[in-house]
Amino acid sequence: MLHFLRIIGLGLLTGSRTLAVLATLSSRLAQQQSSGVTGSLCWLTNRWAARLLQIMAAGELVADKVPDIPSRTESGPLVGRTLVGALTGTLYCAAQGRSRVVGALLGAVSAAAGAFVGYHLRRNAVEESGLPDPLVALIEDSIVLSGARVLLCDVDVDSETHNPAAR
Repeated sequence: MLHFLRIIGLGLLTGSRTLAVLATLSSRLAQQQSSGVTGSLCWLTNRWAARLLQIMAAGELVADKVPDIPSRTESGPLVGRTLVGALTGTLYCAAQGRSRVVGALLGAVSAAAGAFVGYHLRRNAVEESGLPDPLVALIEDSIVLSGARVLLCDVDVDSETHNPAAR
């Protein structure tokens, strides 16, 4: 049951910041000698893919503060978040030896829901607190990044499985 709740949590966070959770998961898996991920997803456990995702996620964090960026609830960004949520759920389940289909479904649905929840929470926080939107967005960034680390705590990276050659 905890496994399903983690996937839902990861999806909800993905709804707020599309690439942050996937980048965190990919980075943790890239540090392992054997991630357990095989097939078409194994490229996401490569150190270069992890670094590229980190750069893209950092770019998203910056772009989110630009007023002209479309809302996360518009069709294009929402579809992207949903697809990345599915990919994140699939990768997480693959690394845990669980059903990839369940991961994809839970990740997609919760990412779509997270986009709307995050949008309304942020909008209400700005309206109720009077704080500028970019400041509230920074708080949201912190919550997403911290939440990803907490939810991915079961993706172990220790000295026995760490691959120094992957640095």
